[in-house]
Amino acid sequence: MSNQLEAYFKMKKNKIWENQLFMNDLGPRLTGNAAHKQYIQFIKKELEKMGLQYFTDSYKMNRWEAKAFKLSIRYGSETKDVPLSYYYPYSGSTDGVEGELLLCRSNKDLEKAAGKIAVFPVKNVKIPSMYLFKKWRGFGDKQSKLPFLIQHPVINAAIKGPDLSVAEKFGVKAVICVFENQSADLSFGQYLPFTEPQHQCPTVWVSHTEGAILKKQAKEKTSACLTLTAEEEKTESETVYAILPGQDEGKEAVIINTHTDGPNAIEENGAIALLHLADFFSKMSISQRKRTLVFVFVTGHFQLPQFGIGEQQATSRWLNAHREWWDGKGDHFKAIAGITIEHLGCIEWSDQNRSGLYQATDNIEREIVYASNDKLNELYWEATEDRTRLRSSTFKAESRFYFGEGEPLYQAGIPSLSFVPAPLYLCAAGENGEIDKIDADLFVEQTITFAKVIERLIQN
Repeated sequence: MSNQLEAYFKMKKNKIWENQLFMNDLGPRLTGNAAHKQYIQFIKKELEKMGLQYFTDSYKMNRWEAKAFKLSIRYGSETKDVPLSYYYPYSGSTDGVEGELLLCRSNKDLEKAAGKIAVFPVKNVKIPSMYLFKKWRGFGDKQSKLPFLIQHPVINAAIKGPDLSVAEKFGVKAVICVFENQSADLSFGQYLPFTEPQHQCPTVWVSHTEGAILKKQAKEKTSACLTLTAEEEKTESETVYAILPGQDEGKEAVIINTHTDGPNAIEENGAIALLHLADFFSKMSISQRKRTLVFVFVTGHFQLPQFGIGEQQATSRWLNAHREWWDGKGDHFKAIAGITIEHLGCIEWSDQNRSGLYQATDNIEREIVYASNDKLNELYWEATEDRTRLRSSTFKAESRFYFGEGEPLYQAGIPSLSFVPAPLYLCAAGENGEIDKIDADLFVEQTITFAKVIERLIQN
């Protein structure tokens, strides 16, 4: 069957890439916006074409999305515009707020910025990889091994960014975050952080270049004017899931999940892989599927405060509402595995901090894979045996941090295998959606790997 499987996905390469381009052309699919809704409709239509029965869960949400943002510094009677890297999601909006700049190097300093505009440097911290990940094993070469120290915009924004609730408390008019020790090119368009609730303190990002100017002007007590207008509405967003029945003698299921919202072509193209996996396995006779497949396309990954339960990822809400597909109680199905697929086809880009050398390397992006037990770990490596390009390391799911939408599956006690490469541009809403950083052949190879994993799970 594996030869047939590989032939199918290689034949589908052009269609997969066509779907990827379609998704990217929609623009940023931020949770609940028009582009995101179009993408969800596309997923539903594709499932219909396959003849798969799908279901939807609709959730109410408060959507906030910036439409225009501008910063200028006042020099006497003149003003000079300052280039912005991007805006801080769900921070707050203003038609124009003016105030004296004040340098704040920590959240404690924000109290001093009452009635002013805070300039807040965000350090590009280095974190030991062993602190984040607990290793199973790597591919066996130096290129696959994670560096001893990791730097990433997502991490920096989450742990070193300002606490906007503190800024609100002390009446700070606005905050300007500075990406420190990171090139301007990498800083551009970073939709970060995406884990914050709604605030009322308009906040934007600048690169270290503009940050250096602003810090100097703050010492001179220069005034600045920030405009950040946003579209706000009460709306709804849907999670879609489809059921592909198996023989179900033991009422066992395999859950395959991803999310649908994101600011670029990488976040989230996992849904495209899920659609083609669903198509392939739907063409099997039911006698070849001993177990039921449940494909879950969740919404809310980029607005976790409104969609996640507790501090978990957005899939936690679907799991809580649909225990019939996984907890094994009474006549419920028992999920024998959960497979999470995110961020396919990524090539590696490196950043030389302030030098501005943000460029592609000769490698594909490292493939971060979580496996919750020995069986799934070995199953993954067996499925990669015919890969022409492989740069993987597998990590234990009980690592200190479990990134991505596989985390709720693991927390629910479902044996999990999660694919979550994390390129530096993971959350960058670049002008072309970062589509130039995706390799179509690699996308197909990675999808084939998980098709093989799923095949073995439903047939053995």
